[in-house]
Amino acid sequence: MITIDNLQLRNLQEQVDKNKADIEYILEEEGTLNSFGLKVVGQVDTANDIPTVLEYKTTNPSWEYGDTYAVGTKEPYELYILTRQNSTHPNDYWFDLGQFPLAGPQGDKGDKGDKGDKGDKGDTGPQGDKGDQGPQGIQGIQGIQGIQGPTGPQGIQGEAGKSFFIAGTVNNISQLPSPSTTPSNEAYLVGSNNDYDLYVISGTTTKEWVNTGKVEGVVGPQGPQGEQGVQGATGDTGPVALTYSNSYSRTYDPTVGTSISWVSSFIDRFNRIPIINDIFLLVWINSATGISYIVTAKITSLENAINWSVMAYSKINGETGETGLTGLERGTFLTGAGAPSTSINYVASSSSFNRQPVVGDLYIGVYRNLTSNEMYICSCKITKVDTTNDQCTTRISSYMSIKGDKGDKGDKGDTGASAEVVQISALDTAVQGTLTQAQLTTLQASDLNYISFANELYYLNDKQHDAGFLVYTHVGQDSTANFFVKCITITISTLGWVLSTKSLNESSGGSLEYKPCAFYTSKTAAGTEYWTIDTVLSTTPTSERILLFGQLHIKSSTDNGSYLWSEDGSSNVYSGSKTSALLRTSSDGQNNDTFFVLPVLKTGVLYNKKIANCTDHFIAVRGYIEL
Repeated sequence: MITIDNLQLRNLQEQVDKNKADIEYILEEEGTLNSFGLKVVGQVDTANDIPTVLEYKTTNPSWEYGDTYAVGTKEPYELYILTRQNSTHPNDYWFDLGQFPLAGPQGDKGDKGDKGDKGDKGDTGPQGDKGDQGPQGIQGIQGIQGIQGPTGPQGIQGEAGKSFFIAGTVNNISQLPSPSTTPSNEAYLVGSNNDYDLYVISGTTTKEWVNTGKVEGVVGPQGPQGEQGVQGATGDTGPVALTYSNSYSRTYDPTVGTSISWVSSFIDRFNRIPIINDIFLLVWINSATGISYIVTAKITSLENAINWSVMAYSKINGETGETGLTGLERGTFLTGAGAPSTSINYVASSSSFNRQPVVGDLYIGVYRNLTSNEMYICSCKITKVDTTNDQCTTRISSYMSIKGDKGDKGDKGDTGASAEVVQISALDTAVQGTLTQAQLTTLQASDLNYISFANELYYLNDKQHDAGFLVYTHVGQDSTANFFVKCITITISTLGWVLSTKSLNESSGGSLEYKPCAFYTSKTAAGTEYWTIDTVLSTTPTSERILLFGQLHIKSSTDNGSYLWSEDGSSNVYSGSKTSALLRTSSDGQNNDTFFVLPVLKTGVLYNKKIANCTDHFIAVRGYIEL
């Protein structure tokens, strides 16, 4: 190596050796980091080269918190660690841990190298004549670097350090967990805005948090917008609703909170085995008065008995009197910006009920929280009716969230068995054939194994429901939007198979057919407009009842609303308030969309009302189903 003006110049061999030494150094440092719970998974030149958290998790299924990237082209490197979400970061993120390795304390001076051998003395030349004084010569170039002396002896191995991992971040030390119950290998970052102190556990008998100093890194540039995540898998189908087949007689009326205990033999009266927090309905009969009640009940305990309590109830009948009104039902949601309240008057359209409401009417309604979209079942009462404006006032007496509390995360399941495919190599037009014994053996080895025929996949849905037969099913759609089911039935004794096909769009099949339509209208001015259902669909449906599927969009600079509802057999524009209709509000120029499923009658009218002018607005009906 030659040094000129403080620049080190190496030949090719020397540079190769230098690169090799640097790589070995990085590997050694990676081992050091791993002992602290950090695993270096790669090295990049700049922070912008680090993949997003989503990209990294997608391409590395075995990722772990503590995975680390080293950023830089030479040591010391900037370390970025994969960290859990916290109060300042709603999602997992790369935390800048700072530079590593930092310079350690000065080591002891190595032993002096051995002195080299003295060179041989050259022969003395003859004495020349003394010449004239010559001019000053040019400065010679730097001589070649001398050979490096041998490496000093290895130092004594130090004591093994205690590893730790960063369990999270908190804003101040008062938020640290109790050191007496915290594992000794957990550490926390205390602070905010990329200014953190690292706290670790000290002591064995008496533990305490100790501040080891600043852990501060350079704030990186804003990362690019992450890509849209992949569609999550469809959740498991929940249990069927719990039903009770008998009535229940007591000598007194039900009250909210009443607790009942049944012997275990009552379990035969349910359609399935109950679980805690199951909700079910039953008929409660007061045998002393003959009055019946419909009771909403909740399973509270299953220890040695079936224990349940009354959540709500409504009288079904009393003493024989005049024929009452038809039970009140409402076809649209109660809505609000938060959870339902028993102290708020909810104004609704009288036409949203199955009949004209009267004061004192009780009904079961559904409430929708417009902020969280959480749904509630409510026991409601009509307290005021305004026939002039087609309005009535509802008060909620009790309510219950349809969505239960989120359960604890379950343990990770065992890795499932892999599936094998059996290829049927017959013509695509074939409707029958014969399997080999090896193919049948493969299918019977696992219920996960499946059949491939004519570029379609068939899965086991019927395992000897009829003894001696296996049925594999394929559901698909052709280029004309025709849905169909295909079944391959295998006779086990003969190895023969038969293909059968059934279209789901056939009128004789009794299935619901989704029909697309292209109704679209846009109007930004305030006011009300309406359309008959046959103009919305462009055709006259055969069924009396229809479900519309579509989208309501609004954008405005102030808080305005757009209402959408349907009425039957009216051609007059409705001028009253429709606070019970599908409502969308917009604020500060944001886009808001409601994707709706709206039940209508084929003789009905679709209405839309905008409270004030807006900058953007449209209604689009995408399709419908005849019921």
